[in-house]
Amino acid sequence: MGAERTELLDGQLYWPGDFDERDAVVARRALPGSRIRVEPGVGLTAGPVLEDEPESREWTGEDGTRWQEINGLTLYRRPGERNWTMRPPTREERRHNTEQLAAYRAEGWGPARSPRTRRTVPMCSRRGAT
Repeated sequence: MGAERTELLDGQLYWPGDFDERDAVVARRALPGSRIRVEPGVGLTAGPVLEDEPESREWTGEDGTRWQEINGLTLYRRPGERNWTMRPPTREERRHNTEQLAAYRAEGWGPARSPRTRRTVPMCSRRGAT
């Protein structure tokens, strides 16, 4: 697939459009030494490989599911699917996240309650409403 325009975002070349792995192979041959990333339905980016770039790990499961782990985030894509899905957190991860959130709130980093629990004001009682 060809690209109609090219943009420069954060020092990386970006081609918006619908690309796949075949396009990434062509880009790797055309731009040796560059890091090529394909985001299905979004675009293709090419840029320098950063020194502090996190290591990623990829593997394929017995049922053909592709797995990718980067920066502690685990994604999977089943055969025939276009999009990657984030693995749901484990019970231990949910408990850790809840404890971390409570610690942040105790330090004053965020509101003490969820924004969804705040009292709403009816439209007619607001100032200037008739």
